[in-house]
Amino acid sequence: MPQLALEGLRILDLTQVAVGPYATLLLGFMGAEVIKVESCSRMDISRGAARPTPQGEGLYPGGEPGERPWNRAAHYVHRNGNKRSLTLDLATAPGKALLLQLATMCDVLIENFRASVMDRLGLGYEALSQANPRLIYVKISSQGATGPERDYGSLGSTLEQTAGLASITGYDDGKPLMTNETFPDPVVGILAVGVLMAALRQRRQTGRGTCIDLAQREVTVAMLGEYVVDYSVTGRIATHTWRRRASIPARATICGSPSPSALTTSGAGCAAL
Repeated sequence: MPQLALEGLRILDLTQVAVGPYATLLLGFMGAEVIKVESCSRMDISRGAARPTPQGEGLYPGGEPGERPWNRAAHYVHRNGNKRSLTLDLATAPGKALLLQLATMCDVLIENFRASVMDRLGLGYEALSQANPRLIYVKISSQGATGPERDYGSLGSTLEQTAGLASITGYDDGKPLMTNETFPDPVVGILAVGVLMAALRQRRQTGRGTCIDLAQREVTVAMLGEYVVDYSVTGRIATHTWRRRASIPARATICGSPSPSALTTSGAGCAAL
């Protein structure tokens, strides 16, 4: 059996909900050993309720929570396959000591708490790097580790608003709409994998780890590059472009063929394709 690219890499996964678990899911698919760490008093909220109500049964296969509903919620299972799991109470001295001990055995730690949480616990990059100078710390947060909004929390849906993505989605005569894919989560998760690859290369050269500060809002703004450039050059403020885009001819339509990439500048051209 061929060896996977990241076999032998061990990752301490303190992430929750979407963006972080998506990144560590991809790393697990690439062969890394991923150890997910949660607290018994506050587990990953995407697991759903420990005692589901009838209103929440739609989260589970067949609408049945089963005997272990915390392992059956669709959102959780989708992003947390191929991972080991353990619980630690990081608010206690034994829990902190165990996490530091685990850090000495791991190559990477990834978390997506609010920016100040790990420092308040005494488990920020400075403490972890003293325990393991080769550790790569990937810090994913809503607004980044510095600045006046560093302690703001968010979900991918709210980041679409704060980063400006919602200003260009929707219909011309309507309100801004969500993309319905919460792009800030999967896009930043994929980017986290990419920057980790760069950090691993750097560690191979220097022998030391590093801290990566990855702000979801900044990455989401980068998705709007063409609109930012357009405003800087023309002063034009982009509006809702759900149904059309300036980079596509005004009468372009997607044909009803099996190929979603088949485009023509008029509906009549579909028959020719």
